Amino acid sequence: MTDQIALNRGATTVTLNGPEWGYTSEIHLAMLLGTGGPLSNGEYHWRDNGIDYDNRFCEMNLVLNSTQQEDLQDFISTQAQGRGATFQLHVPNGIFPFGPDLGDNRRFQVHLASFTFNGANRSPYMTFNSSLRLFLVSSPSYDVQDIVDTSKAIEIGDIDGFRYPQEMYQPKTNYAVYPGFTYGGGASSIDLSSDGDSWTSEFTVKEHETRTARLLYYLQNTARGSTFSMTAQKNSFVFGRDNCDDRHNEGGGVYTVILTHNVIRCTHPRYNEWLVNLGVSYRSHAGLPGK
Repeated sequence: MTDQIALNRGATTVTLNGPEWGYTSEIHLAMLLGTGGPLSNGEYHWRDNGIDYDNRFCEMNLVLNSTQQEDLQDFISTQAQGRGATFQLHVPNGIFPFGPDLGDNRRFQVHLASFTFNGANRSPYMTFNSSLRLFLVSSPSYDVQDIVDTSKAIEIGDIDGFRYPQEMYQPKTNYAVYPGFTYGGGASSIDLSSDGDSWTSEFTVKEHETRTARLLYYLQNTARGSTFSMTAQKNSFVFGRDNCDDRHNEGGGVYTVILTHNVIRCTHPRYNEWLVNLGVSYRSHAGLPGK
C-alpha cells in the first residue's frame, strides 16, 4: 500500500508508509458469559455491560525505509511523544484502521498497545518490517452508508444480500452424552438428554466496504448478546445435517442464532474487500421446534 499515515502528538508528526494489506480490526464487545461458558444445555447467555464499554484495536504491519523506521522508534520511545501516551493517528482515503463502520480519511485518538520491530529485509533492500497494535481511545462521528445492491442470497439480522461463505460453514455438534471408561473394559455414560444437545457454527463473511460496515454496526449496536435471525440458502447446512427442514428448505431457511464470541475480527485483504469472522450458536429453525 503506497498511501501514507501519520502519527502526531504536540509539535511532532511522523509520516510513515501505510499498512500492508491484511491489517485487522477488532471489536471487543463488553459482555461476558453469565456462567463463564455455555450453560449445561449448550445455550449462550451473555451479561452485557453496554456499547459504551466496548473497545477496538487495530493491528497493522508496516514496511518502512531506514529513515521512517528511525522516526517511528524515536516517536514511541520518547515520553513527550508516543511513549505511554495517547496520540493521533491520521489515515487517508481507503484505510480503515478500526473497521469500515468508523470510516477512513480521519484522525483517531489512539494508544500503543504493543509493537514488534524486526531487522532489515533482504527484499525490498534496506526496508524494515514493523507491526503496531493500536487501541482506539476516540474517533470522529461517521455515518454508515445505505446499501443499494441486495441481490445476493444470505441475510443476517436486518441486512440482506450477503455472499455465500466461500470457505463454507464450519459446524460443530455436541450431543450431551458424557462417557466414562475403566480398566478392564467397563463403560458407562451420563446422558443429559437431547435438551442438552448444542450446535455452533463458524464462517467468514466476504463483502465490500458498505455491507461490511452495516454488518459491524448491526452486530455491535443491535445483535450483541441477543438472538437474531440468519437466513441461509438451501443446501447450506449451517449447523450440519441436524436442524434442517428438508421438506421445504433443503438445508437452508431461517435460523435464530446468538453470537458465540465477544470479539469480532475483520480483515482488509485488498481494496474494497473485507473478511469478517463470525461464530453463532443455534437456537431454533423456522421449520422446526425450538431448542
